[in-house]
Amino acid sequence: MQHTVLPALYCLPQEYAIVGIWSKTKKRIRLPDGTHIMTMTGIDTIALHDIDVIVLAATISSVPAILKTLLTHDVGHIDMFLDTPILKMKDVRMARYFSRFKHVYITEDYISMIQTEIIKNYIARGIVGRIKHIYLFHYGYKYHAVSFLKRITGDTYISFMHRKRTSDTISEVHITLSEGCRATIIEPRNYAIGTFLIVGATGTIANYQFADNTIVLTDMMNNNNIYIGTTAHTDTSNRYLVKNAHYLTIAGSVQDHTIMNGKKIASLITMFQTFAHGSEEFVYPDKDGLYDAIASAMLDRYQYFFDFRPPCLHLSLLQLIIHLACK
Repeated sequence: MQHTVLPALYCLPQEYAIVGIWSKTKKRIRLPDGTHIMTMTGIDTIALHDIDVIVLAATISSVPAILKTLLTHDVGHIDMFLDTPILKMKDVRMARYFSRFKHVYITEDYISMIQTEIIKNYIARGIVGRIKHIYLFHYGYKYHAVSFLKRITGDTYISFMHRKRTSDTISEVHITLSEGCRATIIEPRNYAIGTFLIVGATGTIANYQFADNTIVLTDMMNNNNIYIGTTAHTDTSNRYLVKNAHYLTIAGSVQDHTIMNGKKIASLITMFQTFAHGSEEFVYPDKDGLYDAIASAMLDRYQYFFDFRPPCLHLSLLQLIIHLACK
């Protein structure tokens, strides 16, 4: 939270005012503006009736207890943003309490990353033709990768996943999405060296030069080595910049200066800002986040994952189970 959520919210002073930070034990937190505050350990220290939004970022095993504590209060007016990976499989029934909040969304930062939107738009416009295969070389991680693949293709669920261990250090995850597009993830994740390649019938999209008909996405950094946006190189170069007046100052104040952390901050700025102005384009529904988390957990446990859509239903089997669990 200190490296992503707090900096993003501090970049939006017109939309949000942080009134408190809770933690299990008292901690001295350095805020993005350089000041420090002590966290609070009791929910009762803040009048929840004055709160519009709660961002819950805690260890996955702590989430059920925190939810139960929050539900001892009236939270029907509160929008809650729940950090990934949300809940353990054994705790999924806790999702039935989500309806007690005004809304529950998932802070899946891959959804609103600049590069995700660039890729999604190029695919939707048919610039590279029908997508045949997506490769993520050390560039995908579990539920984040699932959400990314669904977002850029528009597919709603995963039909099949299988993890194959190639060596003691390398694994391959082979994926088929609901409409037949295939993907391969090479693990482990390492964003510092990771690359992606999206193969279409008439062209490719990658973050490295591959062929003459490749749309190359390049991250842009300023003189202080802070991520400031992404360039898409086609016949011309199109620059997509982080559009926030406070971003450079705030992003420069956090300890994590990696490109990926800058992308996450910029992504969360987009998500929180558009939401504050009445748009749900970049917020991730709770059921979608649960789907990604459960599918990834099952792959970890069994090395395989299957799903399908029964005839006459608009939901896949796992989507239906999640829908019923949330009631």
